[in-house]
Amino acid sequence: MNPGTVTIACGRCGLPQTQPLTAGESGAVCLRCEAPTRWWAFPALLRETAVDTGGKSIIADESACFYHAERPARVVCDGCGRFLCSLCDVDYRGRHVCVSCLESGLAEGGGDTFRSRYVRYDNAALALVVLPVLFFPFWTFTIFTAPVAIFLAVYYWREPVSALPRKRWRMVLAIVIGVAQLGLWAAFVSTVFFGFYFNE
Repeated sequence: MNPGTVTIACGRCGLPQTQPLTAGESGAVCLRCEAPTRWWAFPALLRETAVDTGGKSIIADESACFYHAERPARVVCDGCGRFLCSLCDVDYRGRHVCVSCLESGLAEGGGDTFRSRYVRYDNAALALVVLPVLFFPFWTFTIFTAPVAIFLAVYYWREPVSALPRKRWRMVLAIVIGVAQLGLWAAFVSTVFFGFYFNE
């Protein structure tokens, strides 16, 4: 795109057309299907980008921050599309989001989208190796829970367990305790087996 021009795709047939870039509302007719196309350009788009000094007031006709009407907008929230000033902009995994979208998780899912709920695999793995020991009648369950805990800790090691950075010491501890429990079970089974074999 040359300076002072903008490429607009037709909303009906998708034909791209280069048009002069002017502030405010503009329009054109598609050369292929003759469908009318209209767009709006903010005046700030035609000016050089200035550094946000903090509390300066916005210039007339410049887009304002959704949360601070007196501050100029610098980015658009990738979650809800609201204009954000540099104060409201949250850099979340390389994306610009507002605090509201970060808290509510408007787009749930994985990968590049936000998530409002996370499975705490580190807590689950640690609980599987600790709870059967704390409740003494269920300590025999460790022969099943220890391998499951090790699997969870290893398989979901890179899985995000929280929207905020979180240490993985629970996973390490779950692996260590799980391996120790399996080692005790191996020693117990071998002792019983060899004791029975040699007593014969």
